[in-house]
Amino acid sequence: MKLTDLDQVNLIAGKNNVGKTALLEAIFLHCGAYNPELTLRVNAFRGIEAIKIELPGWTETPWDALFN
Repeated sequence: MKLTDLDQVNLIAGKNNVGKTALLEAIFLHCGAYNPELTLRVNAFRGIEAIKIELPGWTETPWDALFN
């Protein structure tokens, strides 16, 4: 294979469960920092439906899946 006019390539590699996907999701969210819809899209990519659970004294938001 020959690739022409290719200036720079970033390769993200590592073992399983070291944060490669988390890095890509963080870059995705950073690119649209003022668009709160992107957090719902990240959850959709993960297969998490956009739901909100409310219990007395505790509320789950779409951002909870992004932060542990």
